[in-house]
Amino acid sequence: MQDYGDVQELQFLLHKHLLHTNSEKARNVLVNWEKFLPKFVKVIPFEYKKVLEQQKVEELEKKLRETEDAPHLRE
Repeated sequence: MQDYGDVQELQFLLHKHLLHTNSEKARNVLVNWEKFLPKFVKVIPFEYKKVLEQQKVEELEKKLRETEDAPHLRE
């Protein structure tokens, strides 16, 4: 699990679970975070992943067009 946002969300969910259940397993994972983090994997359907990647490409292309069209960058 490498995406910083995913790591933050996982920690948030574990903290929330611990708060509501007082789970010893959740507490152990959070206390030993560096040990347990590499054991987590993100499961995502292949087609959904393709859609997300395409959205990222489109967003980057839009930013590039906006930068190219920016009046302050024209010579």
